Amino acid sequence: GMVEPLSLAFMLEENFEPAFLEFRQILEVAAARLAAMHITEKRLQELAEQVDQLAVPDENRSIEADRWFHYNLSKASNNPILVTVLDAISDVIDLNIRSHRQRLFSDSELKARLVEQHRDILRCVGERDPDAAAAAMERHFQFVEERIEVLGWTRNK
Repeated sequence: GMVEPLSLAFMLEENFEPAFLEFRQILEVAAARLAAMHITEKRLQELAEQVDQLAVPDENRSIEADRWFHYNLSKASNNPILVTVLDAISDVIDLNIRSHRQRLFSDSELKARLVEQHRDILRCVGERDPDAAAAAMERHFQFVEERIEVLGWTRNK
């Protein structure tokens, strides 16, 4: 499948992580914009439950909720190709989320900000505001990238 070349060749690449985060951001921002246009009430409810799960102290459950939040948001985009691509890289995304979350958000204050950002994305999607939803997702990724830069892990230009 599509995920084999990603997980093997690219993960050995020194620049893989930042490049991957950048790629994921492009897809997720688009997914948030589309979700605001197409989301159903039922899926909004599911996403709200996942945001609540993000706040739990159990890190594994929180990471799982993070993953499912992004996955369900992509499904709400109503674009099957976007869903397929995000699904194909979901194992890599899972590893990516785990490594970031462990490195960046062990601190409870940061975790609270992360939960807040997901609530913000959800609120904009629920208000059916595509621009605001895209901007909220963009801010979420910028926050993660800034945290990474603080830890001295930047993309080689």
